Amino acid sequence: MRAGMWLEALAQRYRVALLVVPVFATASPRFEAFARAHAESVTVMAPVPASYRRWPRLFRRRDPDLIRVLGAQARRCVDAVRSLDGSADIEVIHSFRLYTAPIALSLAREFPAARLHLDLDDIESVTRSRLAALHDVPGAGDADIEDARRFAAAEHDWIPRFDRVYVCSELDAERLRGLVPAAPEVRVIPNAVRIPSSPPVPRTTHPYTFFFVGTLGYEPNLDAVAWFTRRVLPRVHARAGRPVLVRIVGRLPAADLRPFTGRHGVRLVGEAADLAAEYGDADAVAVPLRAGGGTRIKVLEAFAHRRPVVSTSLGVEGIEAVPGLDLLVADDGDAFADACLRLISEPQLAADLVDRAAALVASRYSQDVVNRLLIEAT
Repeated sequence: MRAGMWLEALAQRYRVALLVVPVFATASPRFEAFARAHAESVTVMAPVPASYRRWPRLFRRRDPDLIRVLGAQARRCVDAVRSLDGSADIEVIHSFRLYTAPIALSLAREFPAARLHLDLDDIESVTRSRLAALHDVPGAGDADIEDARRFAAAEHDWIPRFDRVYVCSELDAERLRGLVPAAPEVRVIPNAVRIPSSPPVPRTTHPYTFFFVGTLGYEPNLDAVAWFTRRVLPRVHARAGRPVLVRIVGRLPAADLRPFTGRHGVRLVGEAADLAAEYGDADAVAVPLRAGGGTRIKVLEAFAHRRPVVSTSLGVEGIEAVPGLDLLVADDGDAFADACLRLISEPQLAADLVDRAAALVASRYSQDVVNRLLIEAT
C-alpha cells in the first residue's frame, strides 16, 4: 500500500518506469492493472527462488547466478526507460524497501545524474531483532539475530549511498539517524489511507466481532494471531457474557494458523475481495502485534472505517494517537483482554474513541493530506 501511494504521487510529476521485485508471490491481475495505470512501462522480475526468500542471503552471499539474474532483469527496466522517448536520462531512482537498494545502486551506474531516493517501510535490523526476542526456546531466535546483524551491516553499507531516505514516522527518523550516523537527508512521509465516503455501519445481530487483518505470511502477524487466540481470547470468552467472534483476514493463509483457527470463536477468512465489507462485519479491531516495524496501516484503516481499536504499544508505534483517547493500549494478555471487554461492555467509550480517531486520521493520515507531502517531496 505504501509503494502504491508513492507510485501515484510520482506519476503526477514524472514519466515512470516501474521495476517490480516479487518477494512473496507473483503479481496479481489487480496489481498489474493498478501499476499500468500509473507507469508507462512495467517490468516484473521473475519470482526470487525459494532458497533466497530470506533476503539477507542476498546481502551476505552475493551469489553470482542470482546477481546475474537480477542484473539481466534490471537491464530490461533500463531498456524500457530508454524506449519511452529515446532518452537515457532519468531524474530520480526511487527504491522501495532495503532489499531493492542494490538494484537501485546498480541502475545508478547506468544513470549517474539521477537522484537516488530510498523509502524504508520499516528499519529491517530493528524488525528482525524484535522477532528474535519473541522466541522462548533457547537458540530458536538465532536465525533472526543473525539476520538482524546482516541487515544492520547492509543499512550501514547502502543507506549512505543514497541522496535521500524516507521513513514513515519521526520515531523511525530518530532511530535511523542513531543506527546509521552517515545517513543522508531523512524525511518523514507518514503512511496513509483513503477515508471511506460512507463508513460501514456495524451490524447488531451477530456475535461481538473482533477483526484482525494482515498478510498472513508475515511473521509478526502470525505471532499476533497466535498470541491473541491463545492468551487473550479465552479470557474474553470467559467474562464477556455474550458470544464473541474473531475474524482473521489476509493474503496467504498460513498452515501455522490452523491450530488456532480451529478454536471456538475464530474464523480464518483468507484474502478478502472487499475489505470495507469486512469492516462492516466488525465491531472492533484488534492489533496484538509484538514485533514488526514502521507504522501499522491496519490501525489507520480501522480509524478511517470508524472502528474502535485495541492495540499493543508496538502496534500503534509511530502513530500520533493517544492511548485512552484514540484507542485502547495494552501489552500483556490480561490487560489486553480487559481492554477488549471494555469495548464490549462500554459502547459510549467505543463511540468516543471512534470519533477522536476518525478526526486524527482525517487530519494527519488521509491520502489527500499525505499526497500533498509526497508531491512536495518528489
